[in-house]
This record gives sequence, structure tokens and C-alpha cells, in this order.
Amino acid sequence: MFDAQRKANTPDPLVFGPIIARSFIENTKAGWRWSYYLGIILSGISVILYQFLYHPPTYTQLHVNGKSKWQQFKELDFIGMFLFCSGTVLFLIGLSWGGTTYPWQSAHVLSTIIVGFSIFAFFFVYEAYLCKGQPIMPTRLFHNIGYVAVVSVATIGAMVYYSMTVLWPTVIGTVYTTDVKEIGWQSSVVGGGILLGQLMAGFGISYLPRVKAQTVIFSLLGAAFVASLASVREDNHATFITLGVLATWAIGYVDNITFPGVTLVCNQEDIGLATGVLGSIRALGGAVSQALYVSILNNKVGTYMPEYVSPAAVKAGLPQSSLPALFQGITAGSFAKVPGITPEIIAIVSSQVKRAYISSFRIVFYATIPFGVLLIASAFFVPDMDKFLGNTVAKRLQGKIGQETEGKSESDNGSERGAQQV
Repeated sequence: MFDAQRKANTPDPLVFGPIIARSFIENTKAGWRWSYYLGIILSGISVILYQFLYHPPTYTQLHVNGKSKWQQFKELDFIGMFLFCSGTVLFLIGLSWGGTTYPWQSAHVLSTIIVGFSIFAFFFVYEAYLCKGQPIMPTRLFHNIGYVAVVSVATIGAMVYYSMTVLWPTVIGTVYTTDVKEIGWQSSVVGGGILLGQLMAGFGISYLPRVKAQTVIFSLLGAAFVASLASVREDNHATFITLGVLATWAIGYVDNITFPGVTLVCNQEDIGLATGVLGSIRALGGAVSQALYVSILNNKVGTYMPEYVSPAAVKAGLPQSSLPALFQGITAGSFAKVPGITPEIIAIVSSQVKRAYISSFRIVFYATIPFGVLLIASAFFVPDMDKFLGNTVAKRLQGKIGQETEGKSESDNGSERGAQQV
């Protein structure tokens, strides 16, 4: 059981990624490494296809200010990049260390969290008042309440998605089944639910009115279904899977509203910048949630495991002196070296380990409730985008490299002026 659990902890964002990864583990000599070999192969093919089939506008077509590439490079906000990356890394290290590698009150944890948070706070001060060039996160973007709401909804949705890619296989592998293939198929719930929601949102944005109302409704559904996963029990396998599909479906729906939406609620000249900032903050939120939820899980398992397992094992006949070896066996997935162990004791211990994990998962899903409240509150501030969903084209790409845009038709110019007015 415990060996299967360790194998189940390799997440993959693709719908069928989990079962493919576990097939590699069972059927190839390289095992889990093939998950990365496959990524390398596909990335190599993508580079070749991009080289020969993708023809974007040239540098001079996109930058009409007369600055060379080297001048543009020198004006990059290197200090801001350093502050953002270093603050984020230190803060996440502190979260991941807390209660597992080191106690929460230890100097290692407190120093990394405090220093990381302080650097991150100074990053925003620097971007607002000290940066002399083009900041990577200009404060003018955050003066737009609609933009802040869209970024908040996208970030909190990502906090649910990325955390579930880590937690879901562990839930399935410790509570419901030890079969590696079954864990793989059932782990596809996360990617499949998200993709289903994104597909339906595409049609919803195109053909249903009131995009803001859709955002609010599906934010409510997403928060409710994710919180309802705290009902995890050993005897509600089908219910748990169903709730997981519904939770990721609702989050996927909201997710696919935010990415097109962010290009509509900002100024035309800031479309690329606003999208990049959204992606950075969203990724940061996902990383924080992973560290946070995994830390809660590890802390609670460390609390409940001895509380449940030790008295049950001793009552079943295991000598008190064998408890350290028993917990080593739980970690290693083998009880062969535990003195005095019997098949009956192993069955009781396995049952109590499962109970400890169930209690821990409930706390983790309870911890999603505050984020769900923030998701719902942010959704109410998302602007109604229906007026932007027309045929206006803000920026046109040329057909082939080398073509100039000076010969644009008057209708094209009119479209761009209309987009600027919006």
C-alpha cells in the first residue's frame, strides 16, 4: 500500500498523463524517468515545428521606437526580477520546511519565511517608486479593479488546480485503492475535469449572456464542491470521485473566463504585459498552495499517525519496543524488520494508517474554504465583458514574414481605433 502511495505522488497535468506515467513505471526499465524523456522528445519536435512553420512578426515590425535589441535588453527590470524570484523562492522554502523538515518555530523556517516575505514586499515598493525603467509589474495595472478581480479569480482557481494535482493521487492511493493502474486512471479526474470546464466555458462565453454572472455562479460551485471533498471516507469512493469531477469542472470553467477576460479589461497597449503578470501571479499562487497544502497534510499525518497507530498496534499485541521499527516500516512500505509483527497486526496498522490519512485530508480540504470565500468575493468584482465580445481586432498579424503593415485597409485602421476606444 505504502509503495503504491509513493508511486502515486507524481502529478501530471494531462488528462491521461497519470495513467501513462504509471504505465511507464510498470512496463519500462527506466520507470518514471520516461515521463520526462517523453517531455524532452515532444519539446524537441515542437522546437523543429516552430522553426519551420511559425512565422511571427519581426522585431522591427513589433518595435517601432527605433531601439535596438541590445538597448531593449539593457532596459529590462533585472532588479525587479531578482527581488521577485528570490523572495518567492525563500518564502516557498520556508513554507515547505515548516513542521516537516524543521519545527515551525525554528530559525530555519522563520528566517526564510520572514526574509522571503520582506523581499517580496520590497519588490512592490521598488516597482512603484524606485524602478527607473519599465517595471515588470507596473502598479498602474493594479489600479484597475476589474483587472485585479480577474487576476484574483485566476490565481485562486490555480491554487485549487495545482494543489489537487499533488493531493489527488495521494488521496486515491491511501484511502481507496492500492492498484497503481487504478490510481492512474482515477488521477485523470483532475485534468479531465479542468479540461471539460474549459471546453464548456468556451461555448458559454460565446453563446450565453452575462459573463460576470457565469463567473460568480461557477466560482460558487467550485468553492462548494472543493470544500465538500472534506467528506472523504473509506466507503464513499464513487461520491468522492464525482465531487472531484464537479469541483475541477467548475474551476476549469472559471479558469477559461479569466485568460480571455484579462485581455479585455486592460488597455490595448498593455495586453501582453497584463497577460504576463497574470501568468506570473497565477503560477506563484499555485506554488504557494502546493507548499501550504502539502505542509498541512504532512503535519497532520505526523500528528494523527502515532495517535491512531501506536495504541491500536500495542493493543493488538505488538511490543512497545517495536513501535520505532513499525513506523520505519510504514515509511519504507515493508514490515519485514518489525519484531513481533503478525498479519493481524499489519491489517490493524494499515486500517489506522488509512484513518490517519482520512483525518488529515479533511483538514486540508477545510483549509480550502477561506480561499473559496476569496474566490467568490473576487468574482463579484469581475466586470461584465459582454460589451467587449464583438468582432473588433485589436492587433493583426501579417501573413508572412517580410510583409509590412503600411498597406492596411481603412477597415483595419477603423478596427484598431475601435479597440483603442474600448
